[in-house]
Amino acid sequence: MKVLLTLFFFSFFSLSQSQSAVFDVARSGSLEDIEKLYRENPEVIDSVNDSGYTPLILAAYRGNQEVASFLAKRCTTIDYISGDGTALMAAAVKGDHFITEKILENKADPNITDTKNTTALHYAVMFGHVGIVELLLEAGAVTSIKDASGSTVHVHASRLQNEAILELLNNTKL
Repeated sequence: MKVLLTLFFFSFFSLSQSQSAVFDVARSGSLEDIEKLYRENPEVIDSVNDSGYTPLILAAYRGNQEVASFLAKRCTTIDYISGDGTALMAAAVKGDHFITEKILENKADPNITDTKNTTALHYAVMFGHVGIVELLLEAGAVTSIKDASGSTVHVHASRLQNEAILELLNNTKL
């Protein structure tokens, strides 16, 4: 019995350490770091930290492209919604074309909304990221979704007088 308790304690301690490490690696670690953690415990990449973020969301916010690409291919939480939205929303806010593309390639839903009923497309429009808007539209992002203020992406683009984005939106049938 004592041996079983000892094994349980060390297993739990090891899992807790790898969960903590995965968030640090997501923020600023290397591809080699995330590969090592994944080999040790594949489930760790689907962890959620105390602030409600997954490693993929953190990697997207920090622009950690290699780690985000690795995570997007393997995690089961690609569409996880934190208090600040999804990994796709994070990439859209940051204007990171590479990470946005990798997340979309791995079947993220571009029409998920956050607590403010805002989509990744809303964020890309509001931050003026023309290339991200184009990627999201190609992935099937819907332009008619209204955020909590009642605004569609067309309304936001008009307010910002972003002609390039307005042209993209006007040439989309969704």
